[in-house]
Amino acid sequence: MAKSLEFEKKYWSNHKKILKKYLDLKILKIEDFKDKIVCEIGCGATAFIFNLDNPKLKIGIDPLMDFYKEKQFIPDIDGKTKLYNSSAENLSFIDSNSIDIVLSLNMLDHVQDPRKIIQECNRILKSGGILFIQCNIVKNFLTPIRKLLKIIDKPHPYHFNLKDFASFKKEGNFEIIYEEIEPIKIYNNSFKLKIGSKLMNTLYIIFRKQSSNF
Repeated sequence: MAKSLEFEKKYWSNHKKILKKYLDLKILKIEDFKDKIVCEIGCGATAFIFNLDNPKLKIGIDPLMDFYKEKQFIPDIDGKTKLYNSSAENLSFIDSNSIDIVLSLNMLDHVQDPRKIIQECNRILKSGGILFIQCNIVKNFLTPIRKLLKIIDKPHPYHFNLKDFASFKKEGNFEIIYEEIEPIKIYNNSFKLKIGSKLMNTLYIIFRKQSSNF
């Protein structure tokens, strides 16, 4: 098991209360999910899709899904929800050009191969489909040493900057339709979170899959 997953499993093993994931999806509104096929990669035990009741189909993917089920972290799900124990680097069980919206919420810096994930998202999205990413990125002054941060921040093997996300367009037929950077929001008195807020920002970025030229 990758180190990032080991840290994630340890976190959830010690978690006393499972909270629903309420996130600001910026220009995406609840009505935008109506009758859509929505896939949340790296959804964890608190998937955003659990809060939606209007999509046609909701797909949740996480390499620790079986662990969450074993711990009974997963709530009762409706008949429109399918959950898979899988990494997002290989979504071969999802047909190409079949998904309307892909959500990647605070997960891309935890994975083994983020570029492969972007490629897979491009493959499964329909033409005009949306890839919404929320991810923490390093502040500009840390860019020269950001590759060293994984030594002290082991749960996150990647520490992206804004240029990395611009380059992700090359991994698929994407255009960027929305981009916003905010300070990290602090919800508790965690020392690590306070330090992190000094070093990182939160990026919200929305890619749209363009029509194929072929």
